[in-house]
Amino acid sequence: RTTYEQQKTARGERQKREKRLAELEKQVAIREERKKALEAMMADGALFSDPQRAKDLSTEYETLKRDLEGRYTEWSKLAEEMEE
Repeated sequence: RTTYEQQKTARGERQKREKRLAELEKQVAIREERKKALEAMMADGALFSDPQRAKDLSTEYETLKRDLEGRYTEWSKLAEEMEE
């Protein structure tokens, strides 16, 4: 049997996880949009006439992909915790 305080604490933790999940979903959506924009820019052959710009976009793209992977991992972990 759980006490009122335990239930209150559990509810608070669940609300924190729900809030973090919502934040992550927003952050992922923003980054996915930027990723699509970068992919479109990199698909344009004209980009490579400016090697520095191509390098900068490629670096941003790789950084963004790693960032997204981390956010997806965190999202998955939180989603699993919510199911428990």
